[in-house]
Amino acid sequence: MGNTALATETVTTAAIRFEDVSKHFGETPVLEAVSFTVLPGQVVCIAGPSGTGKTTLLRLVNALTPADQGHIQAGPFNVTQPGTDLQALRRYVGMVFQRYSLFPHKSVLENLTMGPRQVLRRPRAEAEEQAIDLLNRLEVAELRERYPGELSAGQQQRVALVRALTMDPKILLLDEVTAALDPRMVDKVAELIRQMAATGMTILASSHDMRFATLCADLLAQLDRGRLGPLQPPPPPSPAVEP
Repeated sequence: MGNTALATETVTTAAIRFEDVSKHFGETPVLEAVSFTVLPGQVVCIAGPSGTGKTTLLRLVNALTPADQGHIQAGPFNVTQPGTDLQALRRYVGMVFQRYSLFPHKSVLENLTMGPRQVLRRPRAEAEEQAIDLLNRLEVAELRERYPGELSAGQQQRVALVRALTMDPKILLLDEVTAALDPRMVDKVAELIRQMAATGMTILASSHDMRFATLCADLLAQLDRGRLGPLQPPPPPSPAVEP
């Protein structure tokens, strides 16, 4: 039986908690003694250039990558404890990957309703209504009958974000979710993320886009050579510059 026991009472208020977490790939240190806490409903952004370990940090939260040492809590799950129910953990913690991983042989709408219908057992009409509403909010509802190969990278990125949201995760991990978007759409995605956080969803994002981070994050930290700097409020956002 999977272990979904709560962490100790002193940390149950945390949505995500890292305690002295380290990760190496071979002889290469990727994360070194990383510790931080994200509270429920917060949006926290981990910034830094490519190759600094941002993706690895996110993948540790839902155990897609195992930690070498330290403790990780994600809501009620002790992620680093043997026997944790990984299927339940990954229903609780959604993730949008840099590679969108949409099913190429299914339409956008089919991609978005598979999870809610098969895993959450929602009726087709309810699943489609939610998906179309989210697509509308990111201005891609007209693409719902198209296939992923017919979409641009930015369109696929928005669809992948909607797919994660249709599963109603308590925690959402975003890996460079605005990398293929123009400045106006970055603003739209940031607005949607703030709206999701207002419902109580906890969001941990990685990004090298500082405008995105300043638009949506409550707290921001820099990751550099495996070391995470302090979480602090981001600076005010700069004006959008159209391409």
